[in-house]
Amino acid sequence: MAEFGLSMAQFNILRILRGAGGSIAVNTVKERMIEKSPNTTRLMDKLIAKGLISRERCSEDRRVVYVKIAKPGLEILTEIDVKHEEENSNFIKAPLTDDEANMLSDLLDKMRDSARD
Repeated sequence: MAEFGLSMAQFNILRILRGAGGSIAVNTVKERMIEKSPNTTRLMDKLIAKGLISRERCSEDRRVVYVKIAKPGLEILTEIDVKHEEENSNFIKAPLTDDEANMLSDLLDKMRDSARD
């Protein structure tokens, strides 16, 4: 994410806002974060400064703050999606045989099981 000028937490916030499809409360974003962060407000302040999201106070309750992804935020997520697809397509160009895929699956299972012990 560094090449896009984002931390993983900021990327997570942008994805949450894109998925929301509109304005949502800051507390809702905090609840949906993959990694809970005590500095979510500061992360959002940085995204606002970059013009990637916008913030507004609720007119009925000034304690409630809503955030929404801005067009530049959607554009950067599209760039990240394209890059991710390109990287995945390069990985898929070297397909595994069924035997190799089964061997890889067995090895990953073994690693996961040993990590639990």
